[in-house]
Amino acid sequence: MRKIKFRGRVPEGYHHYGGQIVYGSLVIYPENAPWIQGYPNWIVPIDDRRSYPVDADSIAQFVGLDSAGNEVYEGDILVDELEQEYTAEIYDRPEKIHALKLKEAQP
Repeated sequence: MRKIKFRGRVPEGYHHYGGQIVYGSLVIYPENAPWIQGYPNWIVPIDDRRSYPVDADSIAQFVGLDSAGNEVYEGDILVDELEQEYTAEIYDRPEKIHALKLKEAQP
């Protein structure tokens, strides 16, 4: 069963976290501003579970693991053994994602 989690980029100018990527649960506050409630696997150099605003166009949902065990999010580019490119999408089957290799992340 696939975990439901998201990633997003903190807007430039938001304290010293601007431009960094956070991972966790997506939260939409009453003002319709998207935030991500963090979980322990941070790239942002903090160890708490605070929420951070994220740019709406940077939000991507987790879709599975690639052939090397890397997390793949919607919009990431994957390649096969012939270097043909595929764009990860939420409705992709896990076995399809697992057969490909992550080329680059595009938050």
